[in-house]
Amino acid sequence: MVYGILSIAGTDANGSAGLLLDNLVIQDLKMCAFGVVTAVTAQDKDQVYCVVSVDEDLFNDQLCSVLSNNKISGVKIGLIPNNKIVKLIANFLKELRENPETKNIPVVWDPVGSASAPNGECLTKVDFKKACKKLLPYVTVVTPNLVEASKISGIEVNASGSENYLKTLKEMAKFFKKSGAKNVIIKGGHLLDYSAQMGRERYTWGVLDYLETQDSKEPFYFIHKRIGQKSPCKVHGTGCAFSSALCTFLSYGYNVEDALTQTKAYITRAITDAIGTEGYKYIRMQVMQNIQFQDYPLMGRSKYIFPAAEFNRDDDGFDKLIRPLGFYVIADSSAWIERLCKAGVKTMQLRIKKPKSQEFLEEEIIKSVEIAKKYDVQLFINDYWELAIKHKAYGVHLGQDDIDYENLLAIKIAGLRLGISTHGYAEIARAMLIKPSYIALGHIFPTQTKEMPSNPQGTGRLARYVKLLENNFELVAIGGIKLNNVESVLGTGIKSVAVITAITKDPDPEAAIKEWQYALTNGRLSENAANALLQTEVKPE
Repeated sequence: MVYGILSIAGTDANGSAGLLLDNLVIQDLKMCAFGVVTAVTAQDKDQVYCVVSVDEDLFNDQLCSVLSNNKISGVKIGLIPNNKIVKLIANFLKELRENPETKNIPVVWDPVGSASAPNGECLTKVDFKKACKKLLPYVTVVTPNLVEASKISGIEVNASGSENYLKTLKEMAKFFKKSGAKNVIIKGGHLLDYSAQMGRERYTWGVLDYLETQDSKEPFYFIHKRIGQKSPCKVHGTGCAFSSALCTFLSYGYNVEDALTQTKAYITRAITDAIGTEGYKYIRMQVMQNIQFQDYPLMGRSKYIFPAAEFNRDDDGFDKLIRPLGFYVIADSSAWIERLCKAGVKTMQLRIKKPKSQEFLEEEIIKSVEIAKKYDVQLFINDYWELAIKHKAYGVHLGQDDIDYENLLAIKIAGLRLGISTHGYAEIARAMLIKPSYIALGHIFPTQTKEMPSNPQGTGRLARYVKLLENNFELVAIGGIKLNNVESVLGTGIKSVAVITAITKDPDPEAAIKEWQYALTNGRLSENAANALLQTEVKPE
């Protein structure tokens, strides 16, 4: 048996959209691709000549032939030509969800209604309102573009100002959720068609995609530069490629927001490298291997996404560090800060999660800042940014839940450095919007200090993060890192490592600090540390 992604879609004889493009994208992302044809189309860059639906028996026979020889790890649904095929797909998805082996596989529906040829000819006779109620309860993510979302929901796009526009997106997402959707992505590439309504707020340089997930109370806003702004050029098949890439990333185990971040980078690179005539281009393959830092989107969680993105373009971000982070120790008291300073640690974080009182907290911050300045140490205060500003700390470290644009502005005006925690591609995209002094990448391994909302990242993903970000941000790896795994962490190319219990729970913290500093300086353990690990290693019986 072979595992792969199943595309249920129409065919385009040019191979620049539909099932043929779906399969090329899936294979470019190193996954096997299967296909079931819903309709055969004859279309080119100018018009749609013909659309012929497959009959019900042929559709079912195709499904049976795929399922008899393969295991499905994801399903992408594209063009559905009529209501009969809607019913067949709904029955198929219902069976998938009732099967213990396939009940949790990702299903992505791209509700294609018309072609991207100049006249936008209709490709389907589906009643989408009814189709939503039949399909969405079984779908993981639905991915309409702005025009499709408006037509299906019956909600007109109000682009008279950014707040009205974001409100429109929220109302559209609410429609799809009421129809049974778990996660909704509304693609914003068509905003330019409505941007004349926005007056002086015409964000023609940016494309914003809107995401609501079943687990998050607030939406995610993903924004990136519009490609071909000065000389617009139509690229065929972007919607098909988008949903196919999204389904593939989901099948690899990414959550929806991380999968979307990866997908947007993929599509941006695909459009950038598209080939063809000046006015009409096609996506070529081997996109993934060419993705670059600038292809990734910026992500925000508030209505300030447009002004924040504008600010991001023109501002250098938070102040740079005086020196690289290096060996970074997190402690919970001024006493520990002093002990670490005396032991030669040059970067620290004061993290007091449950202070006895506000007075106690402030006194600890005052003492820690004074000690750090005495020893020329880069000291970051976790969370308590107002006290950090008040007592002129070196910097502040914030988790994703503590990020607020007004607070960030206060920290920046005060001249403090800023560190941001991240746990995946979407949160990295949010950090990229903020441009902090450093980005913490974690958690790499299981941790003892707190329960985490995400799974351990592992060194494989850490290596990809480092490759993506190292030329643009100071980075530090954190989470479950010990002497017995630090060499694998340093092997990813990361230059700085943050620890907590590896020092604070060690019986001889000063000796441990020397071993850690040796490891970070040399990229490997000292002979003494390596021998000690061998002696404590549990041998199999």
